[in-house]
Amino acid sequence: MMLLDGRLSQEDMRLLEANLLVVQGNSQFYKNYLIGYNPTLMNAPAKDSPDNRVPVPFAKRIVSTLKGYAYKPGYITYSAPEEYMPNLKDVFDLNDEELHTAELADDAMGYGVGYEILRIDDSLRIRQYRVEPGDGIMAYDNTIEKKPIAFIHLVTHDDYSQTKTIYYADVYQTWYRSYNGNWGQMEEVEHPFGMVPVVAYRMNRFNLPIYSSVLKMIDEHDKVISSAYANERERFAQAYLLLMDELSETTDSDGRTVIDRLAEIRAFTGLGRNGTTSRVQDAVAYLTKPARGTEAAEEADRLERLIKENAQIIDPYDASFSGASGIALAYKLLPMEWLCADMDGYFDRALQERIMLIQTAQEVLRGITPEMVTIHHRRNIPMDLLNLADLAGRLKGILSDRTILELFPADVVADVEEELTQIEEQAGSIFDTQEPQPEEVIIDTGESE
Repeated sequence: MMLLDGRLSQEDMRLLEANLLVVQGNSQFYKNYLIGYNPTLMNAPAKDSPDNRVPVPFAKRIVSTLKGYAYKPGYITYSAPEEYMPNLKDVFDLNDEELHTAELADDAMGYGVGYEILRIDDSLRIRQYRVEPGDGIMAYDNTIEKKPIAFIHLVTHDDYSQTKTIYYADVYQTWYRSYNGNWGQMEEVEHPFGMVPVVAYRMNRFNLPIYSSVLKMIDEHDKVISSAYANERERFAQAYLLLMDELSETTDSDGRTVIDRLAEIRAFTGLGRNGTTSRVQDAVAYLTKPARGTEAAEEADRLERLIKENAQIIDPYDASFSGASGIALAYKLLPMEWLCADMDGYFDRALQERIMLIQTAQEVLRGITPEMVTIHHRRNIPMDLLNLADLAGRLKGILSDRTILELFPADVVADVEEELTQIEEQAGSIFDTQEPQPEEVIIDTGESE
């Protein structure tokens, strides 16, 4: 797309709004998997009874496992020159950056892309807002770089009215439409960000959820669990057994036969009365619960294993995983670490774009000179603190204090910069272990010049 006089044409606007409807449909499709309402199974046409449907929320488990491992709040940190870091920290503290970033990672993993809008509030503070999946779409130019030129954010309110905000590199326009009404422009506001103030967060170059490659296997697993287990149990419970003729002819005071009551309460009552049948065994010719067989169980287990392997996630509930330590644990986590390292590259690109937008606004509004900001990732894995402390002591003098502190989990060292500051402040305290220097002693010999 190309802007005309810096704005989207009406034709491009209509095309983007049509594409936004597709985005909304895709977002709802993926949301259903994330909440455990797997749509391929749950939205299938109804079948003859029994038709039990038991979806297994693998998508939710994949996303939550990777989020807990690599994108838990506080596990992405930043470092910058000492004189600049407070400026960035003020913005992050105002917007609860740690939780905000974790939610954007959740969107990128679960829906394929997550969007963040930056705006300036009435107090000239920089605010960060997460866009609900399906509520926004980015427009790119026709160059090979595919630079963002506009972003459309569409929100539908409880009364079915809508607000549409279009973000450009210099302004954002807000439009409003009442239910069944026409669009009317409300306002146009300039902003100091210097480019479209919206950041797109991704985890791969395909803009797809991280579980998209195993969706077909998830669907097949749902079929096996629903058909071979839940439905088979229901078929047995609803089966009409081969009974003697008099049980289908004799009625009670309500006009029901024994078979009617059997279908209703699923229990053998009323047998052996009136001298007709003395034993249940004489009335029932067949009562054996059908075996599901090992084939269905093997198929379900194999599909579950393939889903985990191809999604590259570990099973923390596996007995071998819980007992692993040291190098064995590292090898078990290796495939997931490969995946997270790849996702970090795409996610960090968006984080750097966010920082660039913040720095541009700070320079325009307050004259703050931008500085280089480095992004650090840590993993949420079990740690043997005793061995880790021993390792840190052995590395003292070989690696810098910053590098050694970064080895510790965020639960122990939440902020490396703050920890380094505390170490410096502690150096001259009563806990200082340096040997005191002996005082100079002057001896008076009584001699004078």
